[in-house]
Amino acid sequence: KITILPKEIGDLLSLETLELGGNQLTSLPKEIGKLTNLCKLTLWRNKLTKLPKEMENLLNLREFDCIYNKLELTKEDVQWLENLMTKDCSVSI
Repeated sequence: KITILPKEIGDLLSLETLELGGNQLTSLPKEIGKLTNLCKLTLWRNKLTKLPKEMENLLNLREFDCIYNKLELTKEDVQWLENLMTKDCSVSI
């Protein structure tokens, strides 16, 4: 099980799908916001408590699943997630 996602994940600029469900992640590096081609991000069943602000840069995201975490969503998180939903992105939190 993965416990840490290295910041080098941000170097994978062509990445379209990132499936990290069922791990032990407690946080995500801010560099995840560089993955602007990302269409699908699954983070279900981890130990995440917050999302990096930089995730608002994931404008091509069409499927986002982070159910079964311990997220404490901020006002900014809610706004970003609402923006995703208005773009026909499937969001599960």
